[in-house]
Amino acid sequence: MINVVSGLSTRVRAEILDKAPLSGVFTEVEYDARGDCLWVKFTEDDLTEWCGVFGQGGFNVNEVLVHNRLNQVLVIAGGVGYWVDLNTRELIGEIDLFPTLTAIWPDELDFAILANWTNVFFASGSEQLWRSERVSLDDLSVDSYSDRVVHGRGYDTGFKQFRFSINVDSREVRGIPEDIRELGRLLGRM
Repeated sequence: MINVVSGLSTRVRAEILDKAPLSGVFTEVEYDARGDCLWVKFTEDDLTEWCGVFGQGGFNVNEVLVHNRLNQVLVIAGGVGYWVDLNTRELIGEIDLFPTLTAIWPDELDFAILANWTNVFFASGSEQLWRSERVSLDDLSVDSYSDRVVHGRGYDTGFKQFRFSINVDSREVRGIPEDIRELGRLLGRM
């Protein structure tokens, strides 16, 4: 299982818990909590602690991205993404890109960069701002960001791994092999 906590602010720390805490230990805030849930403990600067309880999808991907400047958190729980306002603890929106397999959220951007099996998305709250053409045959990931460019890896139709990049301003995608571009055209941008 992937358990990642990144981009932590000095105002709030987040930690994915291995199991549900004892009832009553923390204030619990439920976000579409159903079935098997992901528990995330938040600790504020004043040491106030509370747990977010997030309903999970069926994938082994759990990730927490805290955005310092916006005071928001993006929680990926089993492939389902939730945006939460850390000031109010209210759900801003749920990502409708199931499954979300990887995500990064650089502090300078007002949107997160997410990937499912084949495409990259820019999204904020429940709003999808942009969707790439097909980037990979399968198992796509976004893994770094610098100088307004996101970098990731995908696989061509021969299952050979390749690197790609996307300029967040122009939305230009570089490095996609021609066989993947052709597959995308044939499948109508699935």
